[in-house]
Amino acid sequence: MLSGIGRRAAERRRDRYPTGAGNRPVPATTELVTHETIVDGLTVSVVIERPELDHGGGIWRCRIRVARGEARREQSQVVGISSQEVLGQAIDLAADRLGISRSDLLAGASVGAPIRTAGQSR
Repeated sequence: MLSGIGRRAAERRRDRYPTGAGNRPVPATTELVTHETIVDGLTVSVVIERPELDHGGGIWRCRIRVARGEARREQSQVVGISSQEVLGQAIDLAADRLGISRSDLLAGASVGAPIRTAGQSR
C-alpha cells in the first residue's frame, strides 16, 4: 500500500507514462505514410515512418517497413542531410519495393496517419 504522497506521485507517473512503468515513456508510433495492396495473392503493407534527427544531431533518417503476408517482414532506413531528402528517398524505395510508381504509392496511401501511443488500439 502506498501512503498519500506515494499514491499521488504514482498517479502523476501513470498520467505521464500510460504503462505505469515509472520513468520509461511509452514509445509512440511514428507512421507517416501507410499503403496496403495485394501482390501475387499476398497482402503487402508498407509503412514509412516520420523522418527523425539522428542522436548525434547531424543526420536525418527515415525508416521503411514492408510486410508481405504474415511471414516476411523487411525493414530499411535511408539517411541524409534533411528531412525532405530522406522522406523523398523513403517514398522512392517503398515504391520500388512494391513495383509501383511514386504517385501510385501516395494515391492509395494513408498520408499523415495520426500518431498513436502504445496504449491506443489500432
